[in-house]
Amino acid sequence: MDTTFNQLPDESGALLAPGRVALSVAEAAIAVGLSQRTLWTHIRAGNIRAARVGSRVLILKSDLEAWLSGLADTSGTRVRGDLAEPLAARNRARAELKKEAANV
Repeated sequence: MDTTFNQLPDESGALLAPGRVALSVAEAAIAVGLSQRTLWTHIRAGNIRAARVGSRVLILKSDLEAWLSGLADTSGTRVRGDLAEPLAARNRARAELKKEAANV
């Protein structure tokens, strides 16, 4: 099944907003598999562009796709390389403490 936003089923199994270029926050949440609260948090933080049209808030499908694409790390490197060595050292120290406790 093609997984473009035009062909994603909603919770009832019906196609989600076929032919539309924008989604409501509720539709966008279903499309990306996140809660509406999470999307609202990202909208308020400015991470996801949204437009108020009357009383509705709409998200362009292209903006939603761009936001998701920006989250993906395809570099093959560690996401938090700055934490790798301190965490490894902490884990080694914990392992040694466990060994010492087991020997006592």
